Amino acid sequence: MKRILVGDNREELLSTLEVILKNWGYRVLVTSSPDGFTSMLNDLSPDLIIAGPTILSNSGIQAHLKGAKAPLLILQDSQIKPIRNLAGEPIDYPVDIFKLFESVQKYLETIPRKNIRIKVQMPSMYYHGNIPCIAEVISLSVEGMFIKTGSRIDGLDQVRIVLPLIGMQKEIELEGKVIYTVEPLQRNNYQQGMGIQFCRIDSENEALLQKYVENLLVSELSEHNDSENALDLSQLHSQPIIPTLNLLHPGT
Repeated sequence: MKRILVGDNREELLSTLEVILKNWGYRVLVTSSPDGFTSMLNDLSPDLIIAGPTILSNSGIQAHLKGAKAPLLILQDSQIKPIRNLAGEPIDYPVDIFKLFESVQKYLETIPRKNIRIKVQMPSMYYHGNIPCIAEVISLSVEGMFIKTGSRIDGLDQVRIVLPLIGMQKEIELEGKVIYTVEPLQRNNYQQGMGIQFCRIDSENEALLQKYVENLLVSELSEHNDSENALDLSQLHSQPIIPTLNLLHPGT
């Protein structure tokens, strides 16, 4: 399991990042102490380092980081002068979950994902021409989704999807391209479905979909977090309205 070392003096931010990064499948080491940060940096060989300017302003830590092989993400703090003498990618504060996910994937995964994919169980409908078909959305991202359906999917290439954004009291209509299908065979538990990539999505629907996926992620993190009050939404760049859904763990 890949290790991420996170150092910052903002305890609420540390707790929130720990919850998020653990949910994504990483071993997370957090500290607000410069001495603790130095010790973990030297002894545990992290694969990625995330740190704020208070930790990074320490001259001893700077010397250690200049020799470190792990990439560095620098958490911004409007109250503190930015660190200029270290090579690293800046992360704005409050933290944008989507940008954080993209950065972590870029540095830690051989085949990085750009978009968070959330596993869900929610009703939907798609149209092939003018024929409506009932479906269940199994996973969702801002770029596409996988749906399970009992209708015939032979020969499908383009579909129109009606997606209810439960909890936001919205419904959006999207065009999609079928990029793969799953046949109802024994190895697939006799379930059939298809992976759909959204295409020609307008800016308004894209913004709604991104907001919805963010809502689902925060709901998932809140429901499966064992530490009381560790997920502080004020540390994130927005505070989503939490929908009521039967959620599963995020996909990888």
